[in-house]
Amino acid sequence: MPIKDYTERRIRRGILAKVDASPVRGRSKHQKIKIYLDDKLFSVVKVPNDHDKVMKHGKTSKIAQALRLADAEFERFIDCSLTGPAYYSLLQGKFSQ
Repeated sequence: MPIKDYTERRIRRGILAKVDASPVRGRSKHQKIKIYLDDKLFSVVKVPNDHDKVMKHGKTSKIAQALRLADAEFERFIDCSLTGPAYYSLLQGKFSQ
């Protein structure tokens, strides 16, 4: 089942509010951030611009993949039931093995 429809603004705010990340410098139209897990580079994620238009499912799925979340986990992440610390705990559980 595809990810629900979200505006670019909602995805942007959800990511920036919950992920402790450092910005990537460059000339891209979109902000990119580096996410670290246990002081190791974990992922680089392209953050959508601050627009009210609905993001296409393909792009939303790419962001979820970059955050290393399944579709349902991504929806929880954006809908605010998955907090920033819970996100990092989830990642540590997935990738500490």
